[in-house]
Amino acid sequence: MESLTKLYGVSLIISEKVLDNLSHPEQYQIRFLDRVVVKGKKQPISIFEVLDGETDAVREMKLQTQLDFARGIEHYLHHELRAAKICFYQVLAVNPEDKTAALYLERVNHLIEKGVPENWSGAWTLTQKGGYNNVRSSLCGCRTAG
Repeated sequence: MESLTKLYGVSLIISEKVLDNLSHPEQYQIRFLDRVVVKGKKQPISIFEVLDGETDAVREMKLQTQLDFARGIEHYLHHELRAAKICFYQVLAVNPEDKTAALYLERVNHLIEKGVPENWSGAWTLTQKGGYNNVRSSLCGCRTAG
């Protein structure tokens, strides 16, 4: 998870399993980030940002744009790429430092240009541990549960 923080430009990432095991998840400000297939695994996992790990200023910007970000993710996962693009632009207009929104905008532009692969689940495959340059440019077409 540590290498993913650089990729997404966030301070703290947890998996869905960790989120599900928190005693009181409502005590934290959580933002869904992505579904990823990490190196050495076949099934994607959901990852989340714990906004409480950010500075007050960064956290406030992300909370301010959380609705547009969530709508962008929803459109992205439903292959509504132009609507997703608008949402991520709206996030970046308010918070140009949101690296995750910029990452999604880049993906959306790629999908608009190249097309959505058949049976695409929305998961992104990471080919190596490390930074953004190690993200496979092709999208994961595997089917997922949930």
